[in-house]
Parts: sequence; C-alpha cells; structure tokens
Amino acid sequence: SVSIHTHTSGRNVKLSQIRNGREINRIVEDNYYNYNYQEVRQLANETKVLPGDFMILDCTYNTTALNKPTLGGYSLHEEICLSFITYYPKIDLGKKFKTSSS
Repeated sequence: SVSIHTHTSGRNVKLSQIRNGREINRIVEDNYYNYNYQEVRQLANETKVLPGDFMILDCTYNTTALNKPTLGGYSLHEEICLSFITYYPKIDLGKKFKTSSS
C-alpha cells in the first residue's frame, strides 16, 4: 500500500519506479490530489522492487493565490512532498547495535 502526502497547495502527486534508468511502473498517480481526502491506497498489483531500483516521488503545487514564497517544512503554511510505502516481507534495514544487556 502507498499513502501520498502534501499540504494544502499540492495538486498532483505521482510515485514512479525506476530500473536501469527508465520508468518501469507508475505505482501511484493522483492528478486531483486534495489534502482533505488523504487515504492509504491498496495497490491493484504487487510491485516487486529489486536492488538498484529507485523510487521517484513528484509533487506539483499551485501557489498562485499566495502573495509570498512557499517554503518547505512541516507546518501547513509550508509545503511537503511525502510518500509512505508499506512493504513485505520484513527485512532488516537498520544497523544492529550491541547493548549492555546483550
């Protein structure tokens, strides 16, 4: 599943899978993104990601009604371009640290 996220100026969001320098899969594309209607999107087909693949998240904004620059950040007065991707099976992505209780 995939969840995409921008703040209130976001209008279009797409997540693409790149292999060997070319787009092989458009995982998500929302040309009518609306901040008020965010959802987790269950993918219709399984997406296999191989070592060396890249994901590109592309967000388009409309700030024409604003009278000052829009900066990036976590506030609703700023903008952001995020995607949360759920995957399986579980793989260890973190570095293992030895603790004093180990």
